[in-house]
Amino acid sequence: MIEIIVPLALLFVIAVVKQIPKIGGEIRIALIVAALSSAVISGLNPSETLFAFIDGIDRLSWVIMLSVFGSLYAEFQASWVPLILH
Repeated sequence: MIEIIVPLALLFVIAVVKQIPKIGGEIRIALIVAALSSAVISGLNPSETLFAFIDGIDRLSWVIMLSVFGSLYAEFQASWVPLILH
């Protein structure tokens, strides 16, 4: 439970409290701090953390790629197929 509460609290505090010097209100830093705190609290060593980071980016890039090609395919089906069938 603490593995979830502490990173979320850090995320919201850094993102919302703009009075924190140099990092207040900066969402990218808030996300990085939350991710690193979650890894530390979970007991991951640095190599496992790096692997999880790269694996997460890889999975996210696949989802984005499938979304782009899926939307292109759907647009093709919606615009060209009715013209071909008539």
